[in-house]
Amino acid sequence: MAFFEVEKEKGVATLWLNNPENHNLMRWEFWEELPKHIKQLEQEKDVNCIRIAGKGDAFSAGLDILDVFQKKKEISLQANAEERLELYETIVLMQNAINCVYECTKPVVAAIHGYCIGGGLDLISACDIRVASKTAIFSLREVRVAIVADMGSLQRLPAIIGEGITRDLALTGRDFNAEEALRIGLITHLYETDDQLFDQSFKFCLKIAKNSAFVTKGVKHVLNKQRDMTLSDSLNYVLLYNSAFLHSKDLQKTVERFEKLMKKSTKNK
Repeated sequence: MAFFEVEKEKGVATLWLNNPENHNLMRWEFWEELPKHIKQLEQEKDVNCIRIAGKGDAFSAGLDILDVFQKKKEISLQANAEERLELYETIVLMQNAINCVYECTKPVVAAIHGYCIGGGLDLISACDIRVASKTAIFSLREVRVAIVADMGSLQRLPAIIGEGITRDLALTGRDFNAEEALRIGLITHLYETDDQLFDQSFKFCLKIAKNSAFVTKGVKHVLNKQRDMTLSDSLNYVLLYNSAFLHSKDLQKTVERFEKLMKKSTKNK
């Protein structure tokens, strides 16, 4: 059975995690299907923003360890070189699935309710914007199940919430609620109920989708690129970017609209 369900409306594509009977645990199909859906939605011109959300009572309770590591030999102390290589390749595939979200050229918004644990936190850390309801419970849980988090949270969270808080969450594996997530900057909007979350997050995505797709792509590209740059290098990069790409039809329409407004304003004086 397919792991995801896709809905498209008014320029917004919602990618639903659809394993509700198991709190959207990320079984093997999740890792195989996620990059395929993201790449497909990137190519669709009628989609300008992607929302990721979970069906049922949770966003995601994380990795389905039993499903992903069915053979178990590759994670045993007696694993041979071939089995360890197989584990290595499995982790690379999973990392690439999450990276695909981060590298998506279109804005990606995570709408979070209920559990968002382990792999769920990895997934939302790769999104551009995160919003949640008050039912959301977060945890960088890997340390509590004897795993060093390896899907991107340790790499991405410091830029989002700061290194000190990341170390706190990564070394304790503690749960934290939506109010704390808002306070530390993991999420930007907090809603009272799940219904409000799904309604308002869609409206929020609509605001993004109504902007020029060419420009939102550029904004995301520059923001991602500058993370490893000095301030001076980042300013120079966006200078060169706009010098090359500023001459767009969308900007021409904006200038023409302002010219009409100015003429109308002058006539009314």
